[in-house]
Amino acid sequence: MDANWRWLHQVGSSKNCFSGNTWEESVCNSVKNCTDTCALEGAQYAQVYGVKAANDSVSLKLFLMESKTRYEMFTLMDNELAFDIDLSTVECGINSALDFVPMDPDGGQAKYPSNKAGAECGTAYCDQLQAGPETDDFLGKGRMGACCPEFRGWDSNSHSFSMSSHTCPDDGLYICNGYSCDSYDERAISKCDRWGCSYNLYRMGNTDFYGKGKKVDTARKFTVVTQFDQDKVTQFFIQDGQKFDMPGPVWEGLPKEGGLSANMCSRQPTLDSVYYPPYDSEGLVGRESGGHCYVEDNDPAFVRNNYPNAFGPVGSTVKV
Repeated sequence: MDANWRWLHQVGSSKNCFSGNTWEESVCNSVKNCTDTCALEGAQYAQVYGVKAANDSVSLKLFLMESKTRYEMFTLMDNELAFDIDLSTVECGINSALDFVPMDPDGGQAKYPSNKAGAECGTAYCDQLQAGPETDDFLGKGRMGACCPEFRGWDSNSHSFSMSSHTCPDDGLYICNGYSCDSYDERAISKCDRWGCSYNLYRMGNTDFYGKGKKVDTARKFTVVTQFDQDKVTQFFIQDGQKFDMPGPVWEGLPKEGGLSANMCSRQPTLDSVYYPPYDSEGLVGRESGGHCYVEDNDPAFVRNNYPNAFGPVGSTVKV
């Protein structure tokens, strides 16, 4: 489990180093002081976080482990990734995601000797999005963030899905400072491509392929297979023994084959400026957008009130 979700407290006491989204400066007030003074606590996965494993399925945000102290590492090029998923209860406002980021296998222990926690406690996470939206109850406003390239292999709910690539000039983690960490701040100048290159069938005009009661019926379990080669990243789906290839975009001006490629990504900036619609007065996302969910569905309070059992069993079975 990510270190950000664990209890960080003063060594030898139960005093918080971090409360809510704010550092307790009476306990520590500098990078060195916080490193020396604070410790991450172990996690009661099932009792506190609701994380459980049944056979080969997992729930909530987790990192795959090679061993107790090392993350599982993946070589994506010329390989494929397959997993089963059940999105039948994952409604609007909820994202079931599978991402790849260049984390140190040991959680950064060798690189940073003061890090005594390591992969066992979920340290060294980074991604291209340094700050979240204001509707995020857990939004932090710290002075620094950890940024790195990210491949979002699967962002989804039962209504729509996408995959996207977010590149950076460097392969590894770098630190951002101040408003440069905030992807929602107009002044922000990020080294990474925060918007990335995305493949979303619904946004590109194909609205009948994926969803409840559609060709890939998200009311029932199905398999997602992602294939990585030098020129493109493609996906297909398997349900009830039948294979469904990823359709191409409907929009004029885009390549007709499905998946991410240099040709696809080079054409997106111009087309997005033409097609990407604003929300209408009733809050419904327009037809060429990423799905048909309402704007207010993204508010966590709305999700909690309307879908108290929004997360179903998300199975993850990987073959590389």
